[in-house]
Amino acid sequence: MNLAQTDVIQREILQLDTRIKARIAEIPNKAHSDQDLQVEIRAVKESNKELNAKIERLSQLKISKARIVGEKQDIEKEITGHRSEAEFNANELNRVARATKQRIAEKGKEYLLASFELETEMRHRRHEQENLQDSAARATERLSNLVSKMGERVQLAENHLVGLVDSSSLISKTGDEFTAQASHIKTGNKLLSKFERRELTDKILIFIAVCFYLATLYYILHKRFLSRFALW
Repeated sequence: MNLAQTDVIQREILQLDTRIKARIAEIPNKAHSDQDLQVEIRAVKESNKELNAKIERLSQLKISKARIVGEKQDIEKEITGHRSEAEFNANELNRVARATKQRIAEKGKEYLLASFELETEMRHRRHEQENLQDSAARATERLSNLVSKMGERVQLAENHLVGLVDSSSLISKTGDEFTAQASHIKTGNKLLSKFERRELTDKILIFIAVCFYLATLYYILHKRFLSRFALW
């Protein structure tokens, strides 16, 4: 019964030692933070503590049953080997834990550096974006002012055009009035010409009538006076 028990404990020691070594080897892959590392360290220490307890149990069982000195020495040598493996596990755990902790710290620094660089880049981009927004706002304001000025100029041009149209209409009306006045003047000139010609004709007729009257008067007087002289 004791022999079977020692064999079971010995198999458990070998299996547990194998699991401990495998878990230690997996720590760099599993521990991505200090918290993960502490969890793995505690688990390995608990397993290694259990391993040491089993080694002590095996040592007590075997030594208590040893009958000769040589057998006892072999048992002590075997137990020493198991203890050496447990001690190796503890040392390997410390080494892997230090290396993993350093790697986590370096990654943390890299993360902080990357975060700083990212933040710097983001600030730079925000600054550029703000500059672009300011430039766009200034361009929009200038464009708005330009559109406003163009609108004012268009309105001024429309006012000038309306003024020109009114002036053109006024000039057209004035031209029509001048044309009408010219027509009236022409009509008046024609009437004056007719009146002047008629007045001249009347003067000529009057002159002829006066001449005829004077000639008649002269003839009558001449006849009377000459007839008297003839009778004398």
